[in-house]
Amino acid sequence: MAVLFLVPAGVLWGLGWMRGRAACDQFDYHIKAILEFASELPRPDLRNYASATTPGYHLLMAAVERATGAGALGLQVGASVFTLGLLGLCGWLIGRAGTLRGWRWWELAALGLPIVASPYVFTSGVWLLPDNAGWLLVVAVLAASGAFVGTHWRGAWSVGIGCVLLVLTVLVRQSHLWVAAPFVTAAWLSPTGEDEGCLASALRAPGGRIGMTSAAGFACVPAVAVLGWFAALWHGLTPPSFQGQHEHGVNATTPVFFLALVGVFSPFFVAWWWPGMVRLWRGARWATFGAAALGLAAGALPETTYLYEPRASGLWQVVRAMESRGIAYIGGRTSILIIVLATIGAPMLAAWLAIVEGKRRWIIGCAIAAFVASQCANANCWQRYHEPLILILFALMAAGSARPEREPGTIRFVRWAGPVALGALLVAVLVYGLLTGRDPTLPNP
Repeated sequence: MAVLFLVPAGVLWGLGWMRGRAACDQFDYHIKAILEFASELPRPDLRNYASATTPGYHLLMAAVERATGAGALGLQVGASVFTLGLLGLCGWLIGRAGTLRGWRWWELAALGLPIVASPYVFTSGVWLLPDNAGWLLVVAVLAASGAFVGTHWRGAWSVGIGCVLLVLTVLVRQSHLWVAAPFVTAAWLSPTGEDEGCLASALRAPGGRIGMTSAAGFACVPAVAVLGWFAALWHGLTPPSFQGQHEHGVNATTPVFFLALVGVFSPFFVAWWWPGMVRLWRGARWATFGAAALGLAAGALPETTYLYEPRASGLWQVVRAMESRGIAYIGGRTSILIIVLATIGAPMLAAWLAIVEGKRRWIIGCAIAAFVASQCANANCWQRYHEPLILILFALMAAGSARPEREPGTIRFVRWAGPVALGALLVAVLVYGLLTGRDPTLPNP
């Protein structure tokens, strides 16, 4: 996975390529914040700067710039260590889980391809964006929580390392504080057996769970305090110059958009989650229909029209294209595409969770719910905030699923061909964006 990133990234660095959304974000925002901090060190002014995120990433790169004078391109190459770390950690977790479950190496390699090919992961590694540093820390916290096969909750060690990782996470991206929820959930579930996934087992003997859960809760306090300090400094959840763009109360579009993206990506992994759908259909058919009804309701309530910039880019571009062709909205406010995708995406998500065995189902389910809830605080419902986590969780849930004893050859083919096809599609989207995107050095039309 790391090599698949480095080779094309090296080509773009060699060409000095400056075109596309990520290049624009670097030029318009992040490089300005980094150079400003570099000139102000050791006393940077954190009250207002050219990024909507907490300044941990920018301060680190500013220190590198101050020490080496590397310049923008040198910083881009150096900052790719976060992307290599993310891809390396994901690859290791996929390989470890898949090896324990007996999956073949090419099936596991196929699961990693969409992560590397995602335009929002790849371009964030080529240019100076804090996104992948944040995702690296999120995956690390989830792994320390025992969310994936091959990782385990280790009591005091997990509490200690989780405390440090949570602080670093909030220093890089304040919205990722949501990862504290699955961390505390894992502490509550620490007395539960690895293979016990029913609700009764998660609630059994609550008295014995309070101590570890309290310790995990106290471990979250420093991260909360860091966010509180920045919120007091900014008088909001982002630096003042970004509050008009990002802070407008609760965004009810976020849950339906997340489910819609699940509906977009899941068909490529159908051979992985289909056993979960069969299990639900046979043992809890009501859950399948209930999830579909929930997706339908979530899609019908908020406005899901195309609107620049709160509902733009990614899947919203397809909504816009349908609007231009007269295939628009129900009642002038509900996108037909979004509501259909959410209605099928919700039962697909239930099937995904059904293939997660034991208590990990609760940890991952909590992670998804907490992530969506946190994104509801952002006025902008952008695909770049959702896609990386969805692809990472899909790969890790699939790699950790039980391998059937017998299955048709067609299923074995689709198991690796589906993710490969998705990876190819994402590469096409990536290349199109790099070739046709705006050059930030030219005036913005």
